[in-house]
Amino acid sequence: MTVLFHMTPADNLKAIQVDGLKAQIGARSLDIDEQSKAVYLFRTLEGAEDGLGSWFGECFDEDETLSLLAVRLPFEVPVDEGLFEFIFEDDIPADWITVLTRDVDAVNDFRMFEKISGEIGQSLTVESAAGSPEP
Repeated sequence: MTVLFHMTPADNLKAIQVDGLKAQIGARSLDIDEQSKAVYLFRTLEGAEDGLGSWFGECFDEDETLSLLAVRLPFEVPVDEGLFEFIFEDDIPADWITVLTRDVDAVNDFRMFEKISGEIGQSLTVESAAGSPEP
C-alpha cells in the first residue's frame, strides 16, 4: 500500500466523496496539452506543499479554497526521487480517499499530516486539520 496526495478545489469535495477521483484531461492538463486521461498525485507531503507554493498554487485564483486529500493505493508505488508526482491513469474510488483538510490555507505546515497519512491504512476517517470532522 502507498499513500499519495492530491489537491483540488474544495468545491469538488462532495462529488469526490461520492464518485472518487476521475481520470480526465482537466483544465491544468489542457493548459499544457496533455493527451491522456489521468489523476495526478503528489508523492510526498513536501512535494504537495512545494507545488502549492509555486506552479500548482499559481493555477488558481487567490480566493479559491483548495483541499488536500490522502489517496491510499492498494499497491506499492516505486520510489523515484527525481519525480514529484505519480500519474494514475484510472479512476480512484472514493473509499481510497481521505480528506486531510478542506482548506490548505488553514494549515501552516503540511508535515502535521505525516502521522495521519501513516495511519490511513488502518482508518479511513480522520479529523480535518481545519477542525471539522470528516462526513
